[in-house]
Amino acid sequence: MDPKVQVAVNGLIQQCMLMAAKAHQWHLATRSYAAHVALNELYDYLPDAADKLSETCQGAGLNPLAITDKVTITFSSPDQAIKEIEAFMVEIEAVRKTVTDMPWLDNIFQDIQGTIYGTLYKLKRLS
Repeated sequence: MDPKVQVAVNGLIQQCMLMAAKAHQWHLATRSYAAHVALNELYDYLPDAADKLSETCQGAGLNPLAITDKVTITFSSPDQAIKEIEAFMVEIEAVRKTVTDMPWLDNIFQDIQGTIYGTLYKLKRLS
């Protein structure tokens, strides 16, 4: 794997973990029951998705996640959830475009996107 692609995939793994923390915070702070449930599903899902992505890369002989202490997270109010989740989808799509020759990895990205689209539907239509 191209080193730039590896860095992008590692960054996405870390973003999944950070987005899980944000979703949990939004889940706790929202006053909407539908948003509460939708965000619960997202924060439950994302750590496992990050794990699957990392283990799949390692199983394919790619470098494991490079942990950095320079990652920061900024929490925001639940009314920012949709905007931030949509921005996360843009990041996922950008990384997906770099791994088109690895369908086994692309399938994981598509699964993550499917779950996030479901969350966005619930947040936009049911909350």
